Amino acid sequence: MRQPIQLMLCVTALLCDSHLALADSMTQRYPLPLIASGWPVPEQHFRFVVSVQLGGGHYCTGAFIQTDWVLTSARCIEHHQAGVVVRLGHKLQSEPGQLLTVKKVLRHPLYQPHSLEHDIALLQLAAPTPADVQPLQLPTAAIVAQLLYPGVYLASASWGAMTERGEAADGLLQQSLPLQDHRHCNRSEAYRGAVLPSMLCAGFASNTTEQCVADSGAPLVGRYQGVDYHLGVASFGPGCTQNADVPVIAAATTTDIQTNSNRASYTIFSSSWFYLDWITATISVNH
Repeated sequence: MRQPIQLMLCVTALLCDSHLALADSMTQRYPLPLIASGWPVPEQHFRFVVSVQLGGGHYCTGAFIQTDWVLTSARCIEHHQAGVVVRLGHKLQSEPGQLLTVKKVLRHPLYQPHSLEHDIALLQLAAPTPADVQPLQLPTAAIVAQLLYPGVYLASASWGAMTERGEAADGLLQQSLPLQDHRHCNRSEAYRGAVLPSMLCAGFASNTTEQCVADSGAPLVGRYQGVDYHLGVASFGPGCTQNADVPVIAAATTTDIQTNSNRASYTIFSSSWFYLDWITATISVNH
């Protein structure tokens, strides 16, 4: 397994505080809408994001990293490895979309449902995606150095949860999240050590009861020199849904996650860089 490149530490407490102050300021100046803490995504953007579906309905989010491979969360397919399909298209209800058959479901072999460690999975499609869908690129060490540092704003997109009943939005929604260092997210008022080296922490220092979060499996995306990179897979965090049948990030399982996720708006992602060796080896073996 590839060793993670640790996020750059703030040199002084003042610098750390300035990052958090910026996040708080952004939250106050630009209040986030209820739906998935985001705003509608134009049809021509985020074409690499897909709806992972079961029984004809939206269940999780995923993202193309190759024309026939989708990266998502292991919790999404923990109990449902048969009957999974992928749906292209930003609108879940108001437009027909395009269903793509999933050939193989490959969950990380060390996935831990209680700690959500190794919460990452691959979906191999039976046929390549349409040519107008550009997959995300996987990160390199150089990209990690450019894009993963505290305070940088990264994007995520999903259908999220519209209401406390866990209803997904009709249209794809985008949110912008500042990256936080592990020390900050593991404080007693946040996740109390539940954020592991294999994870990334992004979001804001304050939370409100109105704020919902992305679906499990939603990609964390960074852009460098015009190229979009897959940096993380949404795993757990705060949320408004109380529907246990919908695996949005609010339904995490560890005691610390359940107890503390309502104190801050930090979303935790499985790091694509940390799992790069597993991703590339799994794709290679199954081609």
